[in-house]
Amino acid sequence: MGEQNLKEVADFIRNNLRLKTFPVAVKFLTDKKDFPEKTRQPSVALGKKIAICQAVTMARVYGWTVGLTKEDIVCVPAAIAFGFSESTDSAASLGRLFCEGSYSMSEEVGRKEAASITRLQKNEYGAILLAPLHRATFEPDTVAFYGNPAQLMRMVHVWTYRRSEEHTV
Repeated sequence: MGEQNLKEVADFIRNNLRLKTFPVAVKFLTDKKDFPEKTRQPSVALGKKIAICQAVTMARVYGWTVGLTKEDIVCVPAAIAFGFSESTDSAASLGRLFCEGSYSMSEEVGRKEAASITRLQKNEYGAILLAPLHRATFEPDTVAFYGNPAQLMRMVHVWTYRRSEEHTV
């Protein structure tokens, strides 16, 4: 999908769903040297670490292109899930965190919850690149959307309609 096509897709989504913020293109990179020019890396641009949700908000609200490495992320669960920690058993590490943070009643329950979360392997990627979909100069691996329940339900309907259509052809 080319840069122009990404802009057309973003415009279509924005015009039809009326999202309050930009859809966010997400790319997983092996190295931060692949960040496009003018990428804002929080540890450099802001002099501090941030949570992944803050980086997504910078892209979806402010329209920034944001690059993250393990040096940029302060959120321990996100660092573990994205393979940026030294953890050798990410499900166990997340399970302990969920229990210690009172998000689960026991480590076992926390581990089951962590096992249901998609996690990247340790050092599988070295960086994450985020940008508003309409400004992305890269082919995204995934796109994050923020909206109200009605907007997101409309997206689910489109997805199931398209998937059903593909299966009947």
